[in-house]
Amino acid sequence: MKKKLFFLSIAASFVLLATSCKKGEDAAPTAQGYWEGKSGTGQNAPNNFYAILVRNNGTIRAYFDGTDTTNATGKTDGTYTLINGLIKTEYGSFKTNATVNANFTHMEGTLGESPSNNNIGTFFLDKK
Repeated sequence: MKKKLFFLSIAASFVLLATSCKKGEDAAPTAQGYWEGKSGTGQNAPNNFYAILVRNNGTIRAYFDGTDTTNATGKTDGTYTLINGLIKTEYGSFKTNATVNANFTHMEGTLGESPSNNNIGTFFLDKK
């Protein structure tokens, strides 16, 4: 009888351990990835193709003046910083400031020519 209880308690312990172990946490959302949306100049609503590829090494590639990344006439590399949901980019002579939502699926911001970050217009991007 003691032998059966011993093996039963080991089996129960194994089941408890197996069910209480996590298989892995979901990774926290990040800004890294491909973002696509529209930009606009002045007070005009964003309606021009605009996209960025955010890399994990602090760099980006921006695409503009086209309908997609293949035929965009503007392609340039730059850098970004992300602090407390605010992403700032610099590429070529341009700078942007954008607020990223908590799920890192949408950002909206302003675009400017250096040293400004808001003298050209506005943009929005959605993570693809």
